[in-house]
Amino acid sequence: MVSTKKEINFIESYSCDVDFSFLKNKHKFLVEGAINTHFGREVDKSVKNSKEYGYNPNDPIIAPYRIHLQECLDDYIQKYDLLNKHPHFNVYERINYQRYDKGEGYYEWHFENFDNGRVIVFMTYLTNTPNAGTEFLYQNIKTECVKGTTLLWPAYWTHTHRGIISKTHRKEILTGWFTTKVPS
Repeated sequence: MVSTKKEINFIESYSCDVDFSFLKNKHKFLVEGAINTHFGREVDKSVKNSKEYGYNPNDPIIAPYRIHLQECLDDYIQKYDLLNKHPHFNVYERINYQRYDKGEGYYEWHFENFDNGRVIVFMTYLTNTPNAGTEFLYQNIKTECVKGTTLLWPAYWTHTHRGIISKTHRKEILTGWFTTKVPS
């Protein structure tokens, strides 16, 4: 069972001991990180500068990670049981492996739900990166980039956030969403 380390205003932190060796050969397939805009997905390095690779959530290679995410979600729903009244949600969109080299990151404040059915965000830090992590605007907190930490939080404007940029080290994450909609 996954155990919660701490809770800060609906931001939950879990320990992850999944073997991520499947990421080893993905570096050659990385593409420029894109953001969603009113015009579709675009690369805008002034907003987000990264390299990334998207996994189909049903790819068997990430099954152990999906099990971990489900355990985290089960714990989250147990703690916030009114989520049971929410329409069904699951991981339908791709799971993004993102690499931020030193000085790169998601620079702008943003939130994840723009009428796209995203309910809960998940993010797992894959590196121990000093002076990096995630900053949450309205909670006035910063999380540290500690390898093996998975965060879950609401996808809404209440949890507006941005990356904390390391000027000296690489930061790597897996991230995605529990959504109510299957992408078209």
